[in-house]
Amino acid sequence: MLYREGKYAEAEAEDRQVLKLREKVLGIGDPDTLRTRMIMAEALSSEGKHAEAEAEFRRVIKLAEKVLGLEHPDILVARQCLALERDQEGKHAEAEEDLRELIKLGEKVVGPEHPDTLLFRDSLAWVLGEEGKHAEAEADFRELVKLEEKVVGPENPDTLGAREGLAVVLDQEAKHAEAEALFREVIKLYEKVVGPEHPDTLESCYYFASGLKRQNKLQEAREFARRAAEGAHKVLGPDHPSTRKYEKLLTDLEPKH
Repeated sequence: MLYREGKYAEAEAEDRQVLKLREKVLGIGDPDTLRTRMIMAEALSSEGKHAEAEAEFRRVIKLAEKVLGLEHPDILVARQCLALERDQEGKHAEAEEDLRELIKLGEKVVGPEHPDTLLFRDSLAWVLGEEGKHAEAEADFRELVKLEEKVVGPENPDTLGAREGLAVVLDQEAKHAEAEALFREVIKLYEKVVGPEHPDTLESCYYFASGLKRQNKLQEAREFARRAAEGAHKVLGPDHPSTRKYEKLLTDLEPKH
């Protein structure tokens, strides 16, 4: 629950305590122990501790393969997280290759419309956008949004994440009017579903501010960039990579005297 609320540092601290107890009582290879380590790794990643998170994901995969087997759903999710860590390091082509393989495995193991498979597809679409494959990313996001709405509902955070990704890609393709309308709707829904200061809401504000900057709508861009920066400073802390990223955008948007 702490992780879902965006309280990543608290989630990590709780997980470390639970992990020690589970390793002592159940053993390091027990599925429950591995899930606890997985959640801790996700919290580390969300805190911007990518090197530490990658090491934990690799350890989870290594331990889980022996206990659960190569195609277990938990291993597929761990591999997806590891692919995203590679993407964070700028290894976009490697991440794309890994995610394409995971989508095939997900379709085989849990089915093409399972939330995990859809999450793999969402990750791939984001990576394609970062590689500059905007048309392919847009098509993937549009299809994904329809599936997410069908499977988990229109206001589920996974659906909102896919719609946000579509807005980002549309903005990169200079389809600004459609992107702007979508951003406004997504931010309102994030505020309703997870709260105005949740990291997902703040990230969406940052992307929207970046898009407004491209359109030279600087006053409103500053408003959303300020909201993202101040919110992240409060929720994630001043040294979090996202906080620094948002603050840099806000600085870039400030009038030069």
